[in-house]
Amino acid sequence: RQRQMCIRDSIYLDAIEGGRVEERLIEEGAQVRAGDVILRLSNPLLNIGILQSEADLAYQENELRNTRLSMEQEHLRLKQDRIGLSKELVQKERRFRQYERLYKKNLLAREDYLQAEEDYEAALGQLAVVDERIKQDDLFRSSQLQSLDENIRNMKKSLSLVRERLENLKVKAPVDGQLGNLEAQIGQSIAQGERIGQVITPELKVEAKIDEHYVERVMPGLPASFEREGKKYDMEVTKVYPEVREGQFRTDLHFVSGRPENIRAGQTYHLNLQLGDPVQTVIV
Repeated sequence: RQRQMCIRDSIYLDAIEGGRVEERLIEEGAQVRAGDVILRLSNPLLNIGILQSEADLAYQENELRNTRLSMEQEHLRLKQDRIGLSKELVQKERRFRQYERLYKKNLLAREDYLQAEEDYEAALGQLAVVDERIKQDDLFRSSQLQSLDENIRNMKKSLSLVRERLENLKVKAPVDGQLGNLEAQIGQSIAQGERIGQVITPELKVEAKIDEHYVERVMPGLPASFEREGKKYDMEVTKVYPEVREGQFRTDLHFVSGRPENIRAGQTYHLNLQLGDPVQTVIV
């Protein structure tokens, strides 16, 4: 079957981020390498977003420092309280033991003995309460600091992503090739996703549209060929697109036995697509 094919070798340049064109670093027709900056855009809203994210991060880091300091001060205060209560407990226990011996010898009034016992038990209870507060404070401090650290890590990730968006304001060449159809001018506003130009690559891509009647018979690996200036060139189907539009579906092909030296992108030829193995027959 004879079908029409079109030679393509272009990679389109689309703006990942929108912005105003500030500088054209490479002019149309120049050779570029992958990663070369072609255009530099500016986006004030994106810059404001970065400044806001940086301010929020600085605020959260300052809050974390203040929280750490406050928690350390509270922890030290509780430890000091425990030291004072421990000393008081020792004193009240010593007095209680002394009064207990005197009371057993009938040398001390019962009321004084009971008062010493109550003071000792109260000191024990107060020390137990402080120990529980210290334990709960350690758990709360650990949980809160972990939460604050997690918030700061997330904010740093968010800031990193915003900075990556800022880097996308530099329109770079995706592959090696020749820059073409660069229409963006200095001062022009470019929308996100807008097509800016294209890079013409050394590798040719051949596209053919085939009638939908043959969609079930065309598959990758199917041989094809076309003639140019009396010479035959062999090709092979590499990809079949499932979408059918206006009664046709698209396929990609590549050369398997060399290609014409002076073939260019945008040229159109007729190719022969072999849908089955050739057989010898007699026609009457």
